[in-house]
Amino acid sequence: MIAIKIIYAIAKCFEIYMYMILVRCLLTWFPGINWENPILKALRSSVDLYLDLFRKFIPPIGFIDISPIVAMLVQAYKDGIFTRVLTTNLVYQTPELLSRPYYINCDMSKYIALLIDTLNHDVSISDLLDPYDRIQALVKKYREHQPIS
Repeated sequence: MIAIKIIYAIAKCFEIYMYMILVRCLLTWFPGINWENPILKALRSSVDLYLDLFRKFIPPIGFIDISPIVAMLVQAYKDGIFTRVLTTNLVYQTPELLSRPYYINCDMSKYIALLIDTLNHDVSISDLLDPYDRIQALVKKYREHQPIS
């Protein structure tokens, strides 16, 4: 029982750290922030320790530092928030990528054909642009390990 509480406390610490990264990123949008404030200085120094690991490999794009985004994605993956990547077949995918265990290919050809067919019949495409119900049905099938057609 104590081990579960310790694991839960550690998980909460990681969650709080994610929020600290988010707050640090949001505060950079305000140029007048006094980073010499003891609280902000502590926030900056504790978060930058982790972000500097990513800044070594990911240079800023213009004036935009994307290392916090990558750091938060890595942390989210570690926390199990997401385990796989879904993309459509509307772009080229290498055979190597298709063989990766974390990759799921979503075939969009039927959807595009349905969209074109609907437009050809002068029917509203508003239901097609809001595919919430169909996505939920596919997610349910995926979780139940049913074949997705």
